[in-house]
Amino acid sequence: MGGYGNSIDAFKEGEATKNFAREPDKIEEANMKAKIREIRRRQEIEKRKRREKMRQQLGVQRARFGSQGISSSGGSAGAVMRRIKKNAEQDIQDQRGGDNYQINRLKGTLQNKRRLSLLAESSDRARRKNEMLRSGLRFGTSLLGF
Repeated sequence: MGGYGNSIDAFKEGEATKNFAREPDKIEEANMKAKIREIRRRQEIEKRKRREKMRQQLGVQRARFGSQGISSSGGSAGAVMRRIKKNAEQDIQDQRGGDNYQINRLKGTLQNKRRLSLLAESSDRARRKNEMLRSGLRFGTSLLGF
């Protein structure tokens, strides 16, 4: 009868191990979310800085054109102003693309670890089932006197 009790103990131990194994996943997910928040926060700061720099450049350029008596709204002066805006927006998009790549890499790493964890968990579950089956067979054969 001791063989059957061992199977139950093995099952309980496996369940406790499974719950304990999920704790690092929760911690790792919280860390990943904190890193993503930090990346997003930095992204917003950089965006504000780049836009402020663009406004300064536009102001300086307008002053230059104004001192020369040229209107900054049309012609080649307007093209210069549009280019400054376009360059600033392109810089923001480039930064965002790099940040999104980092975020996707963080998420992918966590997903891969979860996949590996699930594979290990399913392997442990199969091992425990086999142990329970063997224990049950031993118990049955001991009852029959084999």
